This record gives sequence, structure tokens and C-alpha cells, in this order.
Amino acid sequence: MRRKVRERWRSLRATWPIRFQMTQVVSGCDVVFHLAALIGIPYSYVAPASYVQTNVLGTLNLAEAAVKAKVRRFIHTSTSETYGTAQYTPMDEQHPLQAQSPYSATKISADKLVESFACSFGLPAVTVRPFNTYGPRQSARAVIPTIISQALNGKVIRLGALDPCAISPMPAIRRPDSSRQQGPGRGETGW
Repeated sequence: MRRKVRERWRSLRATWPIRFQMTQVVSGCDVVFHLAALIGIPYSYVAPASYVQTNVLGTLNLAEAAVKAKVRRFIHTSTSETYGTAQYTPMDEQHPLQAQSPYSATKISADKLVESFACSFGLPAVTVRPFNTYGPRQSARAVIPTIISQALNGKVIRLGALDPCAISPMPAIRRPDSSRQQGPGRGETGW
């Protein structure tokens, strides 16, 4: 199974979310993982237009292409930044969205575009909002690098909430019968 998936996998790296390019790439795809975004929050204060161009218009172009291609599933990756500062804990999918930076405003806009395409055009979409992802080139300010640094320095490790929660995009692929938001993993919200 994995070999078949790898043989059919296509990845696109583009500096501009060009509509015709998106249409060409999505054509013939069953599932689209939308992972593209400008993510540096501090830079969004300096160059907000570039964040709108990439995060909002890029999502619009990709969603339009996915509708034309009649994809089986459109998985839109958002961010926990759309929730802003916690108004209550634990946070769940019902938490209000708060645009506390130009970055988070563009991600909320992209999320709502995807939601509108699910409602208006029947795009089989799901939006995932991961918290504390970790990988190469991770910012040292994030929670996992902070914990690793504390452990390496031999100091006491100071954590916030100790209620673990994991989220994976895999359920979004396996449940093509509905469109929803998937946030911190406490539940699901249908559109």
C-alpha cells in the first residue's frame, strides 16, 4: 500500500499561488494536503500583504482547483494561532477565533474560505489546527524545543497543562463522508 501511495504522490513547491499552476497540479489527485503558508508571525506585522497573497489567495486558488478536479478529500492545514489567547481551557473546536496578528487573520480567512467551499461547492474538506508541531528548523521558542533545552541544561522542566492531546490528519482522509474542523483533538465540529 505505501509503495503505491509513494508512486502516486506529487508535491509542489511554488513561490506564487498561481491559479493555472494549482489546476494542473491538482488534476487527477484524489486527496490534496494543503500545507502551504507563510508562518513567521513577527514578519506578518512587517509584510502583511505577502501573507494575504500566500495564505488567503493561495488557499482560494487551491480550493478552486480542488473543486474543478473533484478531489475525494481536501485537507487544509491551519494553526492553533487562529484561536488566539485561550478564553477557557482546555481549548476545543468551539473556542472563538481571534485574529491577534496579521498571520492569524490570514489563516482564519483561509479557514473560512475552505469552509465556504465545503458549504457552497461541496468541497469534501477538513481543516486541521495542530498545536505544537515539531520538526526540522523548528523555532526554539516552541514548546518541544523548550522542553528539550530545559532537559539538556539539567534544570527542572517547567510545563503548562499536562493533559496530553494528539492530532493527526489521517482521520481526515479516512472519513470522506463529512466536512469539519479538527482542532486540539477534543472533538469535531461539522459545518
